[in-house]
Amino acid sequence: MGLIPMAIGDANLIGLPYAPMGRAMIGGMVTGTLTTPLMVSLFYSYLDDFSGWWRRYIGLYRQR
Repeated sequence: MGLIPMAIGDANLIGLPYAPMGRAMIGGMVTGTLTTPLMVSLFYSYLDDFSGWWRRYIGLYRQR
């Protein structure tokens, strides 16, 4: 919420506009917040499947 004034404002400091930087920061934070739960659950699922596969592989290898 603190970045909204920066993103919609037209303040310039030493001739540099800060609105594009505010928008980029808001976009990055929103994207990170929305994709993190998806990616964490996806990687957890893959690692869980891999561990099951690895246990089966080691079990078959030990039987030979």
